Amino acid sequence: TLLSAPEATIIGPASLAAADAATPTALDLKPRRRSGWALKQVASPGTEPRYVLRNTRTSAYLQLTERDRFLWDLMDGDHRVRDLLFAYSREYGQLALPRIQQLIDQLNGAGLLARAPGETEAGRRTAKDRVIAAMLRMELAVAGLDGGVERIYGRLGWVLFTRVGIAIILLTAIAGLLLFATASGHARLFDVGGAGVLGAVLAFAAYTLSLVVHEMAHALATKSYGRRVPRGGLMVMMGMPYAFVDTTDMWFEGRGPRIMVSLAGPIATAAMAAFFAAGAALLPSHVAAGVCFQVAFALYINTLFNFNPLIPLDGYYALSDWLGMPRLREEAGAYFRRGIWRDLRSGRRPGPAQVGLAVYGMVSVVGMMGFLLLGVFSWTSRLGPLVHSHVPAPFDTIILVAGLLFLFFPIWYFPVLKLTRRVRRQMNREVSSVELETKPG
Repeated sequence: TLLSAPEATIIGPASLAAADAATPTALDLKPRRRSGWALKQVASPGTEPRYVLRNTRTSAYLQLTERDRFLWDLMDGDHRVRDLLFAYSREYGQLALPRIQQLIDQLNGAGLLARAPGETEAGRRTAKDRVIAAMLRMELAVAGLDGGVERIYGRLGWVLFTRVGIAIILLTAIAGLLLFATASGHARLFDVGGAGVLGAVLAFAAYTLSLVVHEMAHALATKSYGRRVPRGGLMVMMGMPYAFVDTTDMWFEGRGPRIMVSLAGPIATAAMAAFFAAGAALLPSHVAAGVCFQVAFALYINTLFNFNPLIPLDGYYALSDWLGMPRLREEAGAYFRRGIWRDLRSGRRPGPAQVGLAVYGMVSVVGMMGFLLLGVFSWTSRLGPLVHSHVPAPFDTIILVAGLLFLFFPIWYFPVLKLTRRVRRQMNREVSSVELETKPG
């Protein structure tokens, strides 16, 4: 199986032969590709090729490096993990068992490897693993959206992605800023012109509709490149709720189209804000203009928030694609915490790219902490009074703390797990040293 050029696609076979019926040890396991996969080489800004591997049954995706691809090609059910280890050593001059084990875990998680003979499902993924995976990926998703999005795009949505359609949307967004500035001269924030509860409900409904338009823009942009949108729904990220549509099929496209899909959402939100800004500036009714102004203000804040490259939303994904660094936040954070200090201690002078990476890492860490504090404040300010008024002390505090721990589980789980493992290793070393000291003779 070979890929000779970017954008070529390989489709995996529909069935594979069964392997031997023996229960292997870890090094004697024979990882075997499961049926139903697609592999594509995508354009890479660097010298090392990059690939996207897709499970065609579940639409799960993995990004692979050239070295990962080398290992994937060997997972045919005939090669043991031991064979992979030595083949990798011959090819790249390294014994990389942790890398091989990590790749096998990722492939198992994406459902891309068949279960080994004699290996139980519980051995592959226990109930505890499934619960933790669900808590790490808090989402309520609806599958089967692709057909509906396809029909919307085919009947009307395609017009929005013509040159004329794009120009109209951009001009509308720009005009909206001028209209919002005009409305700001007479409208006041949080003043719905005496509309009361009805005005607040209308403003919330209009804002929610605009969020639907935002996600639909991502979906239709994905369709404009002929890609699938298998699902969408709600998710909790860093303790805050968000709507989403699954556009991971865009990994089979180049970075330019991926950037366009990322930017489609906030640009659509800005265009929606322009309509409400027009209502705030031009409507004669003080009540209607007041409601429109609140919605426009909220949508402009939403647009800025989504363009923010410091948190993993649309602006961040566009920036990481532009730089060709899919793990920009992780790499920048790691370089800021360790890499730049190691370079300085060894006398190596960081270049402009390294300095920029360190600055981004520092700013993103500070921004992330601020965002987390905002999330904690938002939940405690909304739920705190409700819990305190209905639950006696100290159970009210226990419930609030437990709720926050649950909502922020994806954030604290891995640092706590890493710390726990480090403490356990240290304790094991201390026990071993004590045993050596007390050993007779």
